[in-house]
Amino acid sequence: MIDRWNEWRTGTGGVILFYSYLVAIIVAGVMIGLGAKKLYQTSHEAKQAAIQAKKTAAVNRRLILRIEKISADVKKGQCASKKSNLSAIKRTREFLKDNPNGTDGLTPAILQRSIVILEAQVRALKDVHCN
Repeated sequence: MIDRWNEWRTGTGGVILFYSYLVAIIVAGVMIGLGAKKLYQTSHEAKQAAIQAKKTAAVNRRLILRIEKISADVKKGQCASKKSNLSAIKRTREFLKDNPNGTDGLTPAILQRSIVILEAQVRALKDVHCN
């Protein structure tokens, strides 16, 4: 039996089979090595992406806070303008009531035009809800 084994092992069929297995093992080893390298690269890229995402999130949080502050300031200004315009409309109407013919340089038409402009500005701020 050992003679048959030696004959087969040293014969062409055995050598081809042996080298086929050897090549398969080498290729498998290379593929495992390449896979490990790619896995490392992918892991490293994922780690870098996570770091960048954290930085971006921090920047976004600061920007959102800044936008909210600016928005609050803008709303405060719009509310002040709306309140001022409503007060000016009221005062101008009272003035017209007390002075139906106007005064020197202020005709009733000019005062009416002022009221129309102020009312348009108040309408433009209709969606701004103030306290």
